[in-house]
Amino acid sequence: MSSSTSTSAPLPGSFSEYLRSFGPGLVVVLTWLGAGDIVEMGTAGANFGYSLMWVLVTAILMRWVMVSVIARYQLCNPRGEHVLDGLCRINRLYAPLLLIAAIIMGHLYGSYMTRGIGEACRNMTGMGTVWMWAVAWNLAALVLVLRPAFQRVELLFKVFLVLLSVAFVGTALWVGLNPLGIARGLVSMEVPQQQGDFHPLLIAAGMIGAVGGSLMNLVYPYFLASKGWRGPQYRRVQFYDFLLAMLVMLVLDLAIWTLGAETLHREGATIKTMDDLPWLLGTLLGRGGALLFYLGIFAAVFTSLVGHALGLGCLGSHAWLRCRRPPNEDFSQFDFRTTRVYRGIATWCLLSPLIWTIPGMPDFITLTLVVNALQVVLLPLIAGGLWWLTSHSKHIGREFRNRWWEHVVLALLLGLAIYGGYTAVDSVVSSVKDWNRLEPTDSQRKAESHLSSLGERVILVRNQHGHVTGADFSQLYPADEKHRPTLDQESLAALRTLNHLESLDLSRAGLRPGDLRYFQGHTSLRTLTLAGNNLTNSDIDRLRRFLPGCDIRLTVPHEVSPR
Repeated sequence: MSSSTSTSAPLPGSFSEYLRSFGPGLVVVLTWLGAGDIVEMGTAGANFGYSLMWVLVTAILMRWVMVSVIARYQLCNPRGEHVLDGLCRINRLYAPLLLIAAIIMGHLYGSYMTRGIGEACRNMTGMGTVWMWAVAWNLAALVLVLRPAFQRVELLFKVFLVLLSVAFVGTALWVGLNPLGIARGLVSMEVPQQQGDFHPLLIAAGMIGAVGGSLMNLVYPYFLASKGWRGPQYRRVQFYDFLLAMLVMLVLDLAIWTLGAETLHREGATIKTMDDLPWLLGTLLGRGGALLFYLGIFAAVFTSLVGHALGLGCLGSHAWLRCRRPPNEDFSQFDFRTTRVYRGIATWCLLSPLIWTIPGMPDFITLTLVVNALQVVLLPLIAGGLWWLTSHSKHIGREFRNRWWEHVVLALLLGLAIYGGYTAVDSVVSSVKDWNRLEPTDSQRKAESHLSSLGERVILVRNQHGHVTGADFSQLYPADEKHRPTLDQESLAALRTLNHLESLDLSRAGLRPGDLRYFQGHTSLRTLTLAGNNLTNSDIDRLRRFLPGCDIRLTVPHEVSPR
């Protein structure tokens, strides 16, 4: 081979040398950790408080087992081959399958990350457009991955790790922690009451099953090779490197979960978008709290953009070569970042998703849900292949075969992966059907029914397709300004679901500043009338930044001014 990987890295001997050598684990963990995790952890905290935290710990432990098995094969198999080479010896169809998956999922992963980084920067600064910010940061990521010095990527990720830690752990400490609640949630195995459409055990199964066969688990071997860790002598440093990285992931996820529990759970409130938590933190902690959390979102999404393009570029390049070269050709010393296929796939992963930032495209949350459901279809093939590969002496050697408890974990992950793949198909079909649908969805009909049940004084206006375009609550509550009951969280969540609203009158419904987040995504709104009680000028100005085309009117008590 003419293109070899970098020379082997020196083996650490002291504690300080170990710390300095750490890197591939942090790179892959920050690649996994994205804005979707922020929404998922925040939602879990909002819905269940601290009581389901043990599921997160279980999921991370299972991912640690799965990826450690992958790393053990990469470093210790007797042929010195990559994991992909081993899978192709089981069945050569793995090469074209993973090549196609790298191309398709590279675009789809990039779609919600590109949309996410554009929305985060636009909302954080209040300037520019989603596509403008997305183009700028995706081009910056492209420059980084096309000049693939791993030491540069590693250093950048360590800097962003500091930013993530300050943002997420810092805001969690700022809001306030409940140490006893966290400790109880981690060990109690409590199953809380159902919140929303799904039982907590189904959510737990999905959270655990999604880690078993994630396509991004397969990029970790390329980060190990780029670091220069090849051979069983690097098993110890790899073990500690990945253990530290998973602890970092656990702490960051727990911090976000805690924010959801502390800011929303006690009120029965919910979150749906990645902007909900920054909005609430801005209400509780001021502009500084919101900006700090937005910086964390930016760091999480940007590292994911870079890591996905780098890892999938290597995976796709390797799969392409494996398709075209003889089955016995040795790629153990090959640097896949030197090929035109790597550069093409990395560029594709970062530039093609920019189409999703065009106005009118599905939002970040919709893209995240659909893409995460789609990837689950791959889980049985990946989880099953890895289990087979690491269970037989002829593939990995007798010394490094899976132990009995690893078989138990891998079997459980395979079972959950098959279940997840089955349910994902229906989820994707249902979600895609709802895009640009003329008639209301089932959730919109349910929201409309809830609002109608509040009483005959709630006036709903519908268009020819049955969508609610106007909602008038002005007759629901007494006209006495001193007694304006606060609209309950369930009704606010129902209003958010009605995404065709053009006019909304809440002039006699009391709202808290944090409740305004329910309206920030209603870009179709043209008039919004609110009661001035409890709201300040800065609250209204903040909402105006999200709804520039909406006329926000305030019915004002004597002590509050609209401007």
